[in-house]
Amino acid sequence: MLATTVMLVTAAPVDAQAVPIPAGARLRVSAPAWSRRAVVGTFDTLGPDTLVLTADGAGTRLQIPRAAITRLQRSEGRNRHRGAVRGALIGLGASVVGGFLCLAVCPTDPEDGANLAPVGGLFLGLFVGAPVGGLLGGTVWAPERWRPIPLAAPAGR
Repeated sequence: MLATTVMLVTAAPVDAQAVPIPAGARLRVSAPAWSRRAVVGTFDTLGPDTLVLTADGAGTRLQIPRAAITRLQRSEGRNRHRGAVRGALIGLGASVVGGFLCLAVCPTDPEDGANLAPVGGLFLGLFVGAPVGGLLGGTVWAPERWRPIPLAAPAGR
């Protein structure tokens, strides 16, 4: 499989550094004059005046004028560890809070006056809430990491 790479060159004439963008890379493009929201999609090509990418979701091929681009970022994938930890803590916390809320509405044992709802909430949190939250956090809710790509002046400027 042949992979193509396009280079963006910084505007500095002497210390020009090239930043490669591999074909198929996931990009987030901010171009407020062109679109109010940042556009996320798969990189296709970069011409002298236009960046072409396929937008996520709709699959529409977009041609964004380079002069309109104010920020360009490349995805480095999802931070699954951070998402899993966050999800596990949310699941554990929700289960424990649910147990303590049940303390207010669940009847107490008439013999010893004990209410085991908080213990049940902690048990559910440790063995159900945290694992389910961690799984969801690591797969569904994991935040995407974005790295900025230096913008270059279009050719001929």
